[in-house]
Amino acid sequence: MTTISDIAEKLGVAPSTVSRALAGSKEVSERTRQRVKALAEQMNYTPNLWARNLARSKTDTIGCVILQFSNTFFIPVIEAVEDIADTHGYSVITSQSRRSIELEKKIVHRLQMMQVAGLIITPTLEDISHLLAMKETGMPVIMVGRTHPQFDCISIDNYKGGQLVANYLLKHGFREIGVVISGERSNEPEKYRLKGLQETLKDNGLTLADEWIMVVGNNDPEGGMLAAQMWLKLKNKPRAVFCSNDQLAIGLMQGIQASGRQVPEDIAVIGFDDIPLLDHMAVPLSTVAYPKYEMGKIAMQKIIRKLDSFDNENEVEHFLLKPHLMARASA
Repeated sequence: MTTISDIAEKLGVAPSTVSRALAGSKEVSERTRQRVKALAEQMNYTPNLWARNLARSKTDTIGCVILQFSNTFFIPVIEAVEDIADTHGYSVITSQSRRSIELEKKIVHRLQMMQVAGLIITPTLEDISHLLAMKETGMPVIMVGRTHPQFDCISIDNYKGGQLVANYLLKHGFREIGVVISGERSNEPEKYRLKGLQETLKDNGLTLADEWIMVVGNNDPEGGMLAAQMWLKLKNKPRAVFCSNDQLAIGLMQGIQASGRQVPEDIAVIGFDDIPLLDHMAVPLSTVAYPKYEMGKIAMQKIIRKLDSFDNENEVEHFLLKPHLMARASA
C-alpha cells in the first residue's frame, strides 16, 4: 500500500507537506498541491482514514444501533441515516442489540472506543447509564423510536396511533376487539399504543376484556403464531384484533390461516409500523403507518447540527411524528 512517506520521498518533500497538500491546506502552494495529487493518483494512493481520525481524536463515523436486523421496520430508518450522512461526508456503522441490554452496552462501549462522532440508537431502555456516560463526554446521542427525558428523541405519537386503530374499528362496526402485545416491561411504544386503544374504547362505552389481551412475550412472528393459538382456544373470540406491531400481526394471520380460518372473514387484523412489502401479502395487512425514513432523516440532521455546534448542547428536544392508518384487506 502506498503511503504518504512514499509520495514524499518521490517528490523530495516532507511527509507533512504531502499530508497538507492532500488535505487542501492553503499552507501549501497550488503548484506543490497539484504535483502531490498527480503522483498520489499515479501511485494509487488510498488515504488511511482510520489512522488520520485517531491522530486527531475524531472520526467522521456515526454509530447507529437498532433493535433487530430481522425487523424490516428499520430498513427505511437506516437508509435515511446513511443518505444524510453521505451528503455531509460521514460514514455509518450499524449494529443490532437484539433487544439485549447487555449486548447494547457492549456495542455502545465499542463505538465509544472507536471514537465515533455521534450515536443514533433505538435503546431497550432497561438501563441508560451507558448512554448518559457517552453523552457526558460531549458526544451527541439521539434516540429514535423510543423516548427519554434526558435525550433528544425522534419518535411517533404512539397514543394517537392506538386511538386511530380504535376509531377505525368502531367506525366499521367492530365491538368485540382484542389485542396482541409482547408485554415487554420496557416497551414504552407498546404501552402507549395499548393505552390509546383502551381509552378510546372506554370513551365509546366498551371495555377491553382481560382474556382478549394476549401477551406473547416477544415481538416476532412466532409471537403472533402463539397469539393465534390463544385466540383459537377462546370460547368467546374477539372479532377484531390489534397487534402492537406488524411482525406480530403477520404471525397471527399465518396461524389463523393455517387453522383453516380466514382473514378478515373470521377475524379482522390490524398491525402497527407499516413495514415494507405489506401490500404484497396474500391478504394485505391494515396497519398504522410510521414515517420511518423521516425519523432517520431528522435524527441524522440533528446529529450534524450538534457536531457543527448549531444546537444548544443543554437543550433537549423531542420530535413526535404523526401516524396515519393504512386500510387494507385484513380489516
